[in-house]
Amino acid sequence: MKEWDPEGLLSSIKDEAQTFDETEVQAAERIFRENLPLAAHSIVHLALYAPSESVRFRAAQYVVERNMGTLSDAKPLNHEDPFESLLGDCVRYVSDSEKVEAGRITDLDPSEQLGPYTPKEDKES
Repeated sequence: MKEWDPEGLLSSIKDEAQTFDETEVQAAERIFRENLPLAAHSIVHLALYAPSESVRFRAAQYVVERNMGTLSDAKPLNHEDPFESLLGDCVRYVSDSEKVEAGRITDLDPSEQLGPYTPKEDKES
């Protein structure tokens, strides 16, 4: 393992900041960007191969939450958001209406003819 030399590292960072004409904050942001791929691989490696089960769990949890959000943010599986459903129905209705008016849809079955919008029945009722 590489020996940690904080004073040498700080001096190197200050030299780099002057070379790149950047503030210390900009230098820190650059260092994070430059090392992001390695850090991401390190977290995934820990999630897969860490000897400690708790470390594997926490690293895996981080990877999942970073990509899918936290459990508190998640919607239940197979749950359709009623607002998104309504918006989708409205967009489809308007789109089909415009196509009929433009003469692009002429072969609609009478049962498929567009009428006033009526919301879907609530499945949970």
